[in-house]
Amino acid sequence: MPKGVQVRPLFPAPNSRQATPSILKKYRRGPHRAVECPAQMPDKFKCPKCGSGRTKPLSMAIAAGTRRRRTVGVSRRSLWTSSSTYKSDLVASLPQRPSNAGAYLLIFLGVCGLLLTLVVMNNPNQSGVTIFLAVVSILLLLAGYFAKTPANQLSQQQESWDNKWLCARCGHQWNG
Repeated sequence: MPKGVQVRPLFPAPNSRQATPSILKKYRRGPHRAVECPAQMPDKFKCPKCGSGRTKPLSMAIAAGTRRRRTVGVSRRSLWTSSSTYKSDLVASLPQRPSNAGAYLLIFLGVCGLLLTLVVMNNPNQSGVTIFLAVVSILLLLAGYFAKTPANQLSQQQESWDNKWLCARCGHQWNG
Protein backbone atom coordinates (compact mmCIF):
# COMPACT_ATOMS: atom_id res chain seq x y z
CA MET A 1 0.00 0.00 0.00
CA PRO A 2 1.44 3.46 -0.89
CA LYS A 3 2.57 5.76 1.89
CA GLY A 4 0.17 8.47 2.95
CA VAL A 5 -2.97 6.48 2.06
CA GLN A 6 -5.35 6.22 4.97
CA VAL A 7 -7.73 3.28 5.06
CA ARG A 8 -10.89 3.57 7.12
CA PRO A 9 -13.02 0.54 7.88
CA LEU A 10 -16.56 0.61 6.52
CA PHE A 11 -17.85 -0.72 9.83
CA PRO A 12 -16.13 0.99 12.75
CA ALA A 13 -15.57 -1.03 15.87
CA PRO A 14 -18.25 -0.63 18.57
CA ASN A 15 -17.63 2.24 20.99
CA SER A 16 -15.17 3.91 18.59
CA ARG A 17 -15.63 7.58 17.87
CA GLN A 18 -14.29 7.93 14.34
CA ALA A 19 -15.21 11.23 12.75
CA THR A 20 -16.52 11.05 9.18
CA PRO A 21 -15.66 13.87 6.77
CA SER A 22 -18.35 16.46 6.21
CA ILE A 23 -18.54 15.58 2.50
CA LEU A 24 -19.79 12.08 3.24
CA LYS A 25 -23.13 11.12 4.73
CA LYS A 26 -23.98 7.79 6.25
CA TYR A 27 -27.07 5.99 5.08
CA ARG A 28 -28.38 2.84 6.72
CA ARG A 29 -29.22 -0.14 4.58
CA GLY A 30 -30.75 -2.78 6.72
CA PRO A 31 -30.01 -3.43 10.38
CA HIS A 32 -26.32 -4.31 10.02
CA ARG A 33 -24.84 -2.32 7.12
CA ALA A 34 -23.96 1.33 6.70
CA VAL A 35 -22.87 2.71 3.33
CA GLU A 36 -21.12 6.01 2.77
CA CYS A 37 -22.32 8.06 -0.19
CA PRO A 38 -21.26 11.46 -1.57
CA ALA A 39 -23.41 14.34 -0.36
CA GLN A 40 -23.77 15.96 -3.78
CA MET A 41 -23.88 14.52 -7.27
CA PRO A 42 -20.84 15.45 -9.39
CA ASP A 43 -21.31 17.90 -12.26
CA LYS A 44 -20.36 15.30 -14.87
CA PHE A 45 -23.93 13.99 -14.69
CA LYS A 46 -25.47 17.32 -15.73
CA CYS A 47 -26.79 17.89 -19.23
CA PRO A 48 -24.30 19.88 -21.33
CA LYS A 49 -27.17 21.54 -23.23
CA CYS A 50 -29.57 22.70 -20.50
CA GLY A 51 -27.63 22.04 -17.27
CA SER A 52 -30.34 19.82 -15.80
CA GLY A 53 -29.46 17.08 -13.34
CA ARG A 54 -32.30 14.86 -14.58
CA THR A 55 -30.00 12.63 -16.62
CA LYS A 56 -29.80 8.87 -17.04
CA PRO A 57 -27.77 6.40 -19.04
CA LEU A 58 -29.61 5.53 -22.24
CA SER A 59 -30.14 1.91 -21.17
CA MET A 60 -31.79 3.00 -17.90
CA ALA A 61 -34.00 5.52 -19.72
CA ILE A 62 -35.26 2.79 -22.05
CA ALA A 63 -35.90 0.39 -19.16
CA ALA A 64 -37.70 3.06 -17.11
CA GLY A 65 -39.93 4.13 -20.02
CA THR A 66 -41.03 0.63 -20.98
CA ARG A 67 -43.95 -1.04 -19.22
CA ARG A 68 -44.84 -4.70 -19.55
CA ARG A 69 -48.24 -5.99 -18.56
CA ARG A 70 -49.43 -9.57 -18.29
CA THR A 71 -53.15 -10.25 -18.25
CA VAL A 72 -55.04 -13.44 -17.41
CA GLY A 73 -58.63 -13.82 -18.50
CA VAL A 74 -61.24 -16.41 -17.58
CA SER A 75 -64.49 -17.12 -19.34
CA ARG A 76 -66.94 -20.03 -19.18
CA ARG A 77 -65.13 -21.96 -21.88
CA SER A 78 -61.49 -20.93 -21.70
CA LEU A 79 -58.58 -19.47 -19.84
CA TRP A 80 -56.35 -17.07 -21.77
CA THR A 81 -53.31 -14.91 -21.14
CA SER A 82 -51.82 -11.98 -22.97
CA SER A 83 -48.82 -9.78 -22.52
CA SER A 84 -48.39 -6.23 -23.75
CA THR A 85 -45.42 -3.89 -23.94
CA TYR A 86 -45.97 -0.15 -23.80
CA LYS A 87 -43.28 2.43 -24.54
CA SER A 88 -43.43 6.15 -23.99
CA ASP A 89 -42.97 8.38 -27.05
CA LEU A 90 -39.52 9.44 -25.87
CA VAL A 91 -38.37 5.83 -25.40
CA ALA A 92 -39.79 4.81 -28.78
CA SER A 93 -37.66 7.50 -30.45
CA LEU A 94 -34.40 6.40 -28.79
CA PRO A 95 -31.92 4.21 -30.68
CA GLN A 96 -31.78 0.54 -29.73
CA ARG A 97 -28.53 -1.21 -28.77
CA PRO A 98 -26.67 -2.31 -31.93
CA SER A 99 -26.78 -6.04 -32.66
CA ASN A 100 -26.62 -8.56 -35.49
CA ALA A 101 -30.05 -10.03 -34.69
CA GLY A 102 -31.57 -9.04 -38.05
CA ALA A 103 -28.67 -10.52 -39.98
CA TYR A 104 -28.85 -13.78 -38.04
CA LEU A 105 -32.61 -13.95 -38.64
CA LEU A 106 -32.06 -13.63 -42.41
CA ILE A 107 -29.40 -16.35 -42.34
CA PHE A 108 -31.71 -18.63 -40.33
CA LEU A 109 -34.60 -18.08 -42.78
CA GLY A 110 -32.26 -18.78 -45.71
CA VAL A 111 -31.10 -22.08 -44.18
CA CYS A 112 -34.72 -23.08 -43.46
CA GLY A 113 -35.61 -22.23 -47.07
CA LEU A 114 -32.79 -24.38 -48.38
CA LEU A 115 -33.97 -27.29 -46.23
CA LEU A 116 -37.50 -26.80 -47.56
CA THR A 117 -36.04 -26.76 -51.09
CA LEU A 118 -34.45 -30.15 -50.45
CA VAL A 119 -37.82 -31.55 -49.32
CA VAL A 120 -39.70 -30.11 -52.33
CA MET A 121 -36.95 -31.22 -54.74
CA ASN A 122 -37.98 -34.87 -54.30
CA ASN A 123 -41.24 -34.18 -56.15
CA PRO A 124 -40.51 -33.94 -59.92
CA ASN A 125 -43.77 -32.04 -60.61
CA GLN A 126 -42.63 -29.07 -58.47
CA SER A 127 -39.50 -27.99 -60.39
CA GLY A 128 -40.66 -24.34 -60.69
CA VAL A 129 -41.37 -24.13 -56.97
CA THR A 130 -38.00 -25.74 -56.20
CA ILE A 131 -36.10 -23.18 -58.28
CA PHE A 132 -38.06 -20.30 -56.75
CA LEU A 133 -37.41 -21.52 -53.17
CA ALA A 134 -33.71 -22.06 -53.90
CA VAL A 135 -33.28 -18.54 -55.34
CA VAL A 136 -35.17 -16.86 -52.47
CA SER A 137 -33.24 -18.87 -49.87
CA ILE A 138 -29.87 -17.99 -51.42
CA LEU A 139 -30.88 -14.32 -51.57
CA LEU A 140 -31.84 -14.42 -47.87
CA LEU A 141 -28.50 -16.05 -46.99
CA LEU A 142 -26.54 -13.45 -48.95
CA ALA A 143 -28.55 -10.56 -47.47
CA GLY A 144 -27.89 -11.88 -43.96
CA TYR A 145 -24.20 -12.37 -44.66
CA PHE A 146 -23.74 -8.83 -46.00
CA ALA A 147 -25.94 -7.25 -43.29
CA LYS A 148 -23.82 -8.76 -40.53
CA THR A 149 -21.56 -6.21 -38.83
CA PRO A 150 -17.98 -7.38 -38.10
CA ALA A 151 -17.36 -8.26 -34.43
CA ASN A 152 -14.84 -5.49 -33.70
CA GLN A 153 -17.03 -2.81 -35.30
CA LEU A 154 -20.11 -4.13 -33.47
CA SER A 155 -18.32 -4.05 -30.12
CA GLN A 156 -17.26 -0.42 -30.75
CA GLN A 157 -20.85 0.53 -31.62
CA GLN A 158 -22.17 -1.23 -28.51
CA GLU A 159 -19.56 0.46 -26.30
CA SER A 160 -20.52 3.85 -27.73
CA TRP A 161 -24.21 3.10 -27.09
CA ASP A 162 -23.45 1.93 -23.53
CA ASN A 163 -21.71 5.29 -22.82
CA LYS A 164 -24.62 7.43 -24.09
CA TRP A 165 -26.56 9.58 -21.63
CA LEU A 166 -30.00 11.15 -21.98
CA CYS A 167 -31.40 14.30 -20.42
CA ALA A 168 -35.01 13.72 -19.32
CA ARG A 169 -35.70 17.47 -19.43
CA CYS A 170 -34.63 18.44 -22.97
CA GLY A 171 -34.03 15.03 -24.61
CA HIS A 172 -30.38 15.77 -25.47
CA GLN A 173 -28.09 12.74 -25.90
CA TRP A 174 -24.33 12.73 -25.40
CA ASN A 175 -21.46 10.35 -24.76
CA GLY A 176 -20.50 10.32 -21.09
